[in-house]
Amino acid sequence: MATNINYAFVSFVSTVGGPLLKVENDATLTDTRIHGVHATGVGTFTINDVVDGTSTTKIKFVNTTANDAAQIYIEDFGVRFDGIVNVSVPTTASTVAVQYG
Repeated sequence: MATNINYAFVSFVSTVGGPLLKVENDATLTDTRIHGVHATGVGTFTINDVVDGTSTTKIKFVNTTANDAAQIYIEDFGVRFDGIVNVSVPTTASTVAVQYG
């Protein structure tokens, strides 16, 4: 059985929140399941879905040291997101990448 691995990332220059973008075409990630998260930075990270202007937190975690990158793997069906997948990170130097599908 063939499996496609898809990744999305968030890249911030002057802001600490925004939508995840698909690696292959920079389109906003919507209506999917997240199976893994890789994040760098120190502080609280949240990944929300935004449906009709309402934001719901689906994944939230804290990274405590600058030397460690958070790596979260979600078994089975992953976490379902309806609508735009939006990320809040603690600083502009933080990064988030997700495996989705």
